[in-house]
Amino acid sequence: MSKFKVRLGLLFVAIIWAYGYIATADALEIMNATQMQFLRFFLATLLLCIIFFKKLKLVKKTTIIYGTLIGLVFFIGMTMHTAALATTTVSKNSFLVVTNAVFTPILAFILFREKIKSYLIPGLIIMLIGFFILVFKIDFFNLTSSLSNLKTQSNFVLGDYLTLFSAIFFALQIVLISKYVKSEDPILLVIFQLGSTCIFSLIYCLINKDSIPLITMDNNLLKSCIPAIIYLAFGSCIGFCLQQIFQKYATSTETSLIFSTESLFATIFSVFLGYEFFGSFLVIGGILITLGIICAETGFKFKEN
Repeated sequence: MSKFKVRLGLLFVAIIWAYGYIATADALEIMNATQMQFLRFFLATLLLCIIFFKKLKLVKKTTIIYGTLIGLVFFIGMTMHTAALATTTVSKNSFLVVTNAVFTPILAFILFREKIKSYLIPGLIIMLIGFFILVFKIDFFNLTSSLSNLKTQSNFVLGDYLTLFSAIFFALQIVLISKYVKSEDPILLVIFQLGSTCIFSLIYCLINKDSIPLITMDNNLLKSCIPAIIYLAFGSCIGFCLQQIFQKYATSTETSLIFSTESLFATIFSVFLGYEFFGSFLVIGGILITLGIICAETGFKFKEN
């Protein structure tokens, strides 16, 4: 598969995840994050098992082990990322989780000796500056006010450290997928990844004595969040399957860089749907993010890449 098709495919997955931010926000008005995670991945796993029922007969022991390991890492990352919102702002949470693009090449090198490109560092710096402008909405036409608002969010709190740790787990998830998808069936790996995430979410719900959606939730409340849950379930099926298919032909670093555009696309969706205003932060931040990813991927050596 050509590099162009792989990158385009991963970008499409990032767009699917990006709209998931909107759907997640709608679902969280009715249930808490762990309940939503359980319901989302329960339905996604059920759908995949129905669609790929015949493939389940070919499952290997290693697929179960690797899929469960990836699912555990993903569950920990998701749980820490959500818990962080209790003590930090959405802006800092969104920005700090993007640092998984920095941790991914480091973990890939430490665990599997994956080579780090010389032009990766300047690309990451440009990209993170772009995300900083985008997430904190630095308005260049009203810079004094933007910097003043930024000062109120400058202190690091517990939630910020939790977000950084979640970014490490998200990076580890990408690295593990890149490693194991080479030897395992991508679809079966997804089924056990999502299935284990569902089980871990269920256990977490029971430990916290949360009600289990679909069993104890009021029917009227459940109906109101059905569109969001359907999108998240189908999005998980399509997104995770495509991710692991395309990741078979991409490095973990390349994947994390492209997936970092989730925040950019999520902001664009928010603007078009009327959740946020359009400002200079979107244009300048978006341009810097794009340039940063191009630099980190190619070093602007287009003839070679």
